[in-house]
Parts: sequence; C-alpha cells; structure tokens
Amino acid sequence: MPDATLPLPPILSEKGHDAPSAFTPESLLREARRQKGAEAVAVPKVCLLDPDGDIVRQLRAEGRVRRHEGWVC
Repeated sequence: MPDATLPLPPILSEKGHDAPSAFTPESLLREARRQKGAEAVAVPKVCLLDPDGDIVRQLRAEGRVRRHEGWVC
C-alpha cells in the first residue's frame, strides 16, 4: 500500500478536476472542419471519439456501426 505521506508527483497535483474541459465537442468539430475545408453538417446525437481506433474497428467488424458522412474527425 502506498505511503499517504508522500507528495503527489507534479503531473497529479494541483489539478482542477471540477473545472470545465478546455476541449468541447463543438470546438473540436469546428476546428477539424476548418482545417479540412469541410462544410458544417449535423452529426448524430451519439458519436464515438476513439483516438486509436480499436473500439471502432471492433464495432465495424461486428456490423454495429457505420461512419457518418459529415464526420470530419
């Protein structure tokens, strides 16, 4: 069991876990569209952000998802 008296490493200390995220879905999509010169189109109510693609690959292999034409990320 770790010693509770040891200080946290800098990467874990003084974090504002209750602060709002600096990254919002709206701003990520807006920036992706701007960079790719894509039109703003409505996206589905549920979207999956999967940076390394392993979840999407599995779901596609199972036929449970499909790519939305307006998704730029």
